[in-house]
Amino acid sequence: MAEEVIVTKFNDVAMLEKLFAAHGSRIACFIFEPFLGSGGFLPASREFLQAARDLTRRHGALLVFDEVISGFRFCAGSITRTFGIQPDLSTFAKVMGGGMPVAAVAGREEILRLAGRTGGVKFSGGTYSGHPASMLASLTMMEHLVTVEKELYPRISALAERARAAVEGAFADEGLDARCTGRGSDAIPASSLGAVQFPHDPATACDSPEQTRNPDVCDVELADTVLQLALLLEDVFVMHGLGAVSAAHTEDDIGRLAEACRRAAKRIRAAR
Repeated sequence: MAEEVIVTKFNDVAMLEKLFAAHGSRIACFIFEPFLGSGGFLPASREFLQAARDLTRRHGALLVFDEVISGFRFCAGSITRTFGIQPDLSTFAKVMGGGMPVAAVAGREEILRLAGRTGGVKFSGGTYSGHPASMLASLTMMEHLVTVEKELYPRISALAERARAAVEGAFADEGLDARCTGRGSDAIPASSLGAVQFPHDPATACDSPEQTRNPDVCDVELADTVLQLALLLEDVFVMHGLGAVSAAHTEDDIGRLAEACRRAAKRIRAAR
């Protein structure tokens, strides 16, 4: 299957245009995360999103958003509400289940009609697919998010911005250059996600996986392993050096994170 997949760089419009020009007639769909998860918590630019929509439409390919991370994270629904560019299909999971195992595929009616027992496109299922407990949890969670949307999302985005600033400031106080990704873009104005990067060169933008996940550009081991272990010594558990701010977090949690990062930074600096 790998031989049938073409990979392009995130937010690289020129490369995307080149690949569609060369292979457009054979491309069935273009799938990507509008907000990268493990790639570094990086938002897509409006230019890239619009180019993806225009190119797929022009070449007769489907535009598919992987919203396992972004779905219900920035608003009570699809991230597309924040920038107004509609894909043909989207995948969802995680948040919509409120902790229960669930996933969903949503999209245009004429495409979804092709899926199922009579449509000719097979959807894989399993013993617990469509389980009533997961469906009830998902319905309850999504209805709750719609109800609290206007208050919840601005609050957790503001908390995350303070968390990112607190982490950067804590390391700066110890003379270490830490850069938090996860901030918004011209397409996604605010974000409650964050990841810590340690660029070898302070001039590094840390705006692509080719930078954030490249050991020659950023200290990946420090971000992924050393920092996590150092913070565990302070009774703080993080993913990617920070993670996702939730409705359960408070200003006190941000203060505790900042102090934990300050002590972790002292240990890291002493060991260098």
